[in-house]
Amino acid sequence: HEIYKTNTKAICDKLETRLKAAEGENEKRKKWMDVELGKYHLSDDQALGKKGDSND
Repeated sequence: HEIYKTNTKAICDKLETRLKAAEGENEKRKKWMDVELGKYHLSDDQALGKKGDSND
């Protein structure tokens, strides 16, 4: 039973690690998208000749 418990915990830890890594990837992707979209908004505002509102 102890071995089984240990294996289960190891598998859970592995899955959790993988999940966290995936979440990290999603965060990076989201930030990248925000930056890319931000660039577009900036160029639009510059084309219209007005200052962009910063959403910080």
